Amino acid sequence: MCTGCTRVRVACTRTRVGWSVVGRVVGVGLTGALAGDVQRAAGGGLVGVRAEQVDRAAAVVVLDLVGAGVVVPALVRIRVLVCGCHEKRVTPLGPPVTVNAVDAQKFETERLFNADYLRFMAGPLGDERSDADAAFIWRLLGLEPGVDVLDLACGHGRIANRLAGRGCRVRGLDYTALFLERARADAAERGVDVEYVQGDMRELPWKGEFDLVVSWFTAFGYFHDDGNRQVLAAAAAALRPGGRFVLDLNNQAAIMNTFQHTVALEQDGDMLVDRNSFDPLTGRNSVERTMIIDGRANRLEYFVRLFPFTELRSWLLDAGFAAVDGYGEDGEPLNFKHRRMIVVARLGS
Repeated sequence: MCTGCTRVRVACTRTRVGWSVVGRVVGVGLTGALAGDVQRAAGGGLVGVRAEQVDRAAAVVVLDLVGAGVVVPALVRIRVLVCGCHEKRVTPLGPPVTVNAVDAQKFETERLFNADYLRFMAGPLGDERSDADAAFIWRLLGLEPGVDVLDLACGHGRIANRLAGRGCRVRGLDYTALFLERARADAAERGVDVEYVQGDMRELPWKGEFDLVVSWFTAFGYFHDDGNRQVLAAAAAALRPGGRFVLDLNNQAAIMNTFQHTVALEQDGDMLVDRNSFDPLTGRNSVERTMIIDGRANRLEYFVRLFPFTELRSWLLDAGFAAVDGYGEDGEPLNFKHRRMIVVARLGS
């Protein structure tokens, strides 16, 4: 090995040859079958990465060639030697699938919200978090049994089923059939009655039927601006006079203050890595997501709008709401330290 080689053990280290490494210590030992070379060529350059057998320390790593968009998954217990002298020409990964292309109006939800998404969100959105979210909504809005609720982009029913358990009359809408199947199964297990409907949140089939529309856990902002405005107008039309629309979103002020270019999640040995890039001209956070499941890598790109409160308030007023308030995740008036932005819009009576 040449003297220019750099040994990388675990997370967030950039080597002198331009690789960034995201990793996690996971255990000890490794069979010799995983020893060998892993190489990728990109942008006309050749970079070698050699994985060696280890005796004690172990890491799960995702290697990403900075600036070239080439991802090398290495979900193995290895130590990584990065060296420019191990040059072998190989085929680089193809371009990622773009979920929300700039010129496309259709948002391909099945590419982003699917079984893989549920796999990684099982921990962050488990029973404890979901119970707390439903209780927070109940308390913040002063809900009572008998309220008619629409859970917009309801996912697998974690909010809808819990509000139904508290006595609300709930319907849930989502585009993803798998999520709706999970939601119905969970409702049956809980013994609650929720009507689940597959559909597009921009074109709701209901007019003036609900006291409350809920959009929780950043379920809004995935379309181009015209489409996002259609969602707000559809929610307003689905409400009765005096009805409310509550949205739970990222607080742009806090996100910008502590912006994370790379975020990694691990679930049972599998890994999800998001690379974020915010465009202040469009208000979009573009995400390049890499998921490594059972040793197979899948990549996609999407964007989501990050709203300052004042902009979203203006949009909601344009959609027909009479008043708009902002809160943090603690229920207090929104400030720049809150990670979540809870927006409550009310129609006139």
